[in-house]
Amino acid sequence: MMNEKIEVEINRKSSKWSKSADVAISAALILGREQAREISKTYLNELFKLVGHDYDKALEVVFSISEFSVRRLLLEQFRRCFILNTISDEFEILLKKVNLHEEMLAVQYDFALMKLLNECDGDVLKLTNKLMNFPLSSKRVALNRLNHPDFQKRRKVQLSSRNTRFKTGISESANIVKWWHWLVLILAISLVFWNLENK
Repeated sequence: MMNEKIEVEINRKSSKWSKSADVAISAALILGREQAREISKTYLNELFKLVGHDYDKALEVVFSISEFSVRRLLLEQFRRCFILNTISDEFEILLKKVNLHEEMLAVQYDFALMKLLNECDGDVLKLTNKLMNFPLSSKRVALNRLNHPDFQKRRKVQLSSRNTRFKTGISESANIVKWWHWLVLILAISLVFWNLENK
């Protein structure tokens, strides 16, 4: 019963959204395609919030718009807006056209890709599945970058620094344990001498 009420409410709001988007984007198209594109991004962000980031439901709502030019503009932006709504901002660089010959941009891109790969436990197949909704060109660049020597070098540096920190943490904890052993031994000897003196 509760789910039906929620579904009815979402359908009502979706219908209201499609009418509003149709009117606003049609009006923006008169001013120019760039303005209409910006407005369509805003409307799509609201739609994804409305349907709880349900890709199929959002797509169904977009297809319910009767005006072809509005529907086409929304569909052009749909995938990119969906991805931006479902991933964190730090991965946004993976969607942009980036000149990977520029060192600064390449480093930012590689670190974002490494973080995404780490979230997939280093499994390229999981990463490929995660990149499934990315635009084809962005997905291709990301997957090709995995085999690039610069990316491999940065990944080795990151893994070796992580291993060094892990080993350092173990040695520090081992030293703490040894220190506590010495403290217990000194306290035990002090306690024995104190008991001998008090007799």
